Amino acid sequence: MNNIITIMKKELTRFFTDKKMVFTSIIMPGLMIYIIYSLMGGFIQDMVTTDEDYKYKISVMNMPEVVESMFEEQNAALTEIDQSDIEDTKEDIKNEKVDVLMVFPEDFEEVIDEYDVQSGQKAPEIELYYNSATTNSANAQMLITATLDAYENSLSNKFDVNFDEKHDLNDGADFSEKMVFAMIPMLLMTLITSGCVAIGPDFIAGEKERGTIATLLVTPVKRGALAVGKIISMLIIAVLCAISSGLGLILSLPKLMGDAEIFKNASLTAAQYTLFFVVILSSACVLIAFVAVLSAQANTVKEAGTSVAPFNILIMVLSVAGGYTGGEKLSKFVNLIPVFNGSRCMSDMLLGVKDSFGLSITIVSNFAYAIVLIFILTKMFSSEKIMFSK
Repeated sequence: MNNIITIMKKELTRFFTDKKMVFTSIIMPGLMIYIIYSLMGGFIQDMVTTDEDYKYKISVMNMPEVVESMFEEQNAALTEIDQSDIEDTKEDIKNEKVDVLMVFPEDFEEVIDEYDVQSGQKAPEIELYYNSATTNSANAQMLITATLDAYENSLSNKFDVNFDEKHDLNDGADFSEKMVFAMIPMLLMTLITSGCVAIGPDFIAGEKERGTIATLLVTPVKRGALAVGKIISMLIIAVLCAISSGLGLILSLPKLMGDAEIFKNASLTAAQYTLFFVVILSSACVLIAFVAVLSAQANTVKEAGTSVAPFNILIMVLSVAGGYTGGEKLSKFVNLIPVFNGSRCMSDMLLGVKDSFGLSITIVSNFAYAIVLIFILTKMFSSEKIMFSK
C-alpha cells in the first residue's frame, strides 16, 4: 500500500505541476459545458419567447360575448369560423397560419347555467386545438388556458377545457425533446473522453518514450503495485474531469431550462443529481481504464494516441445512440454496454423516466469493467515483452 501511495503521489505531483495539462483536462471540460449550454439556453429562450407586439391568431366557434370580452385586453385577434371550416383551420394551425382553435358548445352560456356540478354528469367541454411545436401556438394555448381557468373558477367549475394529446396537432414534439436531451449526455461523454485521452497516453506510453518506465520497473516496487498506483492516479484525475463536467452541466441547467416547455421533465431532485454524478463517474472509470490499457501496449505518446483515435468515433456513436434511445423500452441487457448505458441513463433522468433496475445495472457493470481492465493492466505491467518492446 505504501508503494502504491508513493506512485500515486509521484504521478499526481507531476500532473498538477503542469498547469497546461490541469487546465485542458479538468477545468476546460466543465467550462466548455457551462459556456455551450448557457449559450444554448439563451438561444432556446429566444426561440420559445413570443414578441411583445405579436397578436395571437385565434379562431373561435360559438364563442359567447362574455368570454370574448376577456380577450379584449390580450394580444389576440379573434376570428369566428363555422363547423365547415374546422378541418381547414386545423391544417392552418399545423402550417403556422393560425395559432389556436377554440370550439365552444352551442348556446354555451345556457348550457353551463343548466349544468349541475353535483349531478355527476360530464361537464360541458371547450375544445382547444394547438401546435406544441410552434412557439406562438404553445404560448397562445397557455394564455387561453389561464384565462379560461380563471373564468371556470368564477363559475364553480361548470365546464372543462380539453387540450389533451388528441388536440395537439404536432406529431414531432416528443422527438424534438429527445433530440435536445440526447445532446447533453453526448457532449458530456465526448468531453470526459477527451480528458481521459489527454492524460492517459502520457502516464504510461509517455514513461516508455522517455525511458523512465524502465527505471521504475527495476525498483523493489512490485509491478502490480506500480500499475495500480498509476491507474488510481489516472482515475482520480478522470474523476476530477467528470466532476468538472457535471458541475458545468448543473450550473448551466437553470439557463438552459429557463421557462421552456420542452424542459418540463428535466427538473432533477438532489438524489437524481447524485445519481447523475455516479453515472458520470462510473463511465469515466471505464474510459480511463480502457485508455490506460491501450496506452500500456504503445511505445510512444503518438502511438498511444493513434490507438485511441478509432475508439473516439465508437464512443461518440455509443453516446449518441444511448441518448436517443432514452425513454424507449429496450432489453435491460443494453445497460451492460459501456458508454451507451451511461448516456442512456442520463437521457432517461432528463426525460423524467424512472428505471432503477437499468440504472443499477449501468453503475455496477461500469465499475466491474473498470476493475477487469485494471487487472489486465497489472498483467501487462508484469510482461517484459509489453513493457520493453521496441
